[in-house]
Amino acid sequence: MAPSYRIIYHLEGLALFDADNLDPWRAAERAAWVREIGLLLGIAESTIEGIEALAEEAARSLEGERIWVDPWRFKGYSPQAREDVVRRILVSKLRDKASLGKGGKVLRVFITEGVAIAGIMLASREKGFHLRRPRRRPFFKPGPLSPDLSRVMVNLSRPREGATFLDPFCGTGGFAIEAMMVGAGRIICGDLDMDMYRGSRVNLDTFTCGRCLVIGHNAARLPLGPNTVDSIATDPPYGRSTTTARMGYRRLMEEFLSSALEALAPGGYMVYAGPYSEEPARLGEEAGLRVLARIHMYVHSSLTRDIVVARKP
Repeated sequence: MAPSYRIIYHLEGLALFDADNLDPWRAAERAAWVREIGLLLGIAESTIEGIEALAEEAARSLEGERIWVDPWRFKGYSPQAREDVVRRILVSKLRDKASLGKGGKVLRVFITEGVAIAGIMLASREKGFHLRRPRRRPFFKPGPLSPDLSRVMVNLSRPREGATFLDPFCGTGGFAIEAMMVGAGRIICGDLDMDMYRGSRVNLDTFTCGRCLVIGHNAARLPLGPNTVDSIATDPPYGRSTTTARMGYRRLMEEFLSSALEALAPGGYMVYAGPYSEEPARLGEEAGLRVLARIHMYVHSSLTRDIVVARKP
């Protein structure tokens, strides 16, 4: 059964979920910007008194366990609750209830937005993102997104295990690598630029992406049959270091979205980016997609990126 969840609170640096059937290691392995997943023990005000009460509650929950204490404070919230102060409080309350030291469960206490939240770490995210940074790949060109952001966009396209994923503007292959990492079955990527086509093949071979098919193509006219792709995530050219083959972003996207909509299976998700000023979400709606979300990301003074999450009806 697929996991279900609802967000209870979204705080600075922290989100609380009510989740059923969630495999924490699988979720952390797939996530991009989630550093850890844990089990909530309690919430209190981030005053000294509140933290002491929270520590007593944690001690009752963890009696007889081996515990390693590690508090975090985000961006200067509650300066009286410094990490060393919180650690001393936790240790004093836990000392008679639990065995303290590395090798046991990790107790986190997060200080953020006026609250202290205690929990036990269950899983931490996949460690290899830094190994897949663009400059660490054998083939590099300026402009690719980070592995973290590439993973975010791939995840938003909901690639299922065994399904077909497409990145039609593959560049150096970052989206295809992340789709492979999260378990997409068949991965198709391509680019009009033959340097990118050849270079992405080198990068994909380096990361043993054996399920990847790399093709040289014009994304405005995809060489794919109708309803043959289950999800699409892509970063079309629009920045300072990219080229749109003299078409311009708007015309390129109009032709690409029309072609991609035909290749995408009904109910399939498409995630793509573009300059905020070019209204990429409106282009998707005009092509026939149902836009579910727009995410604005400031890049520099002349570019705010819009990430569009859409679905084929």
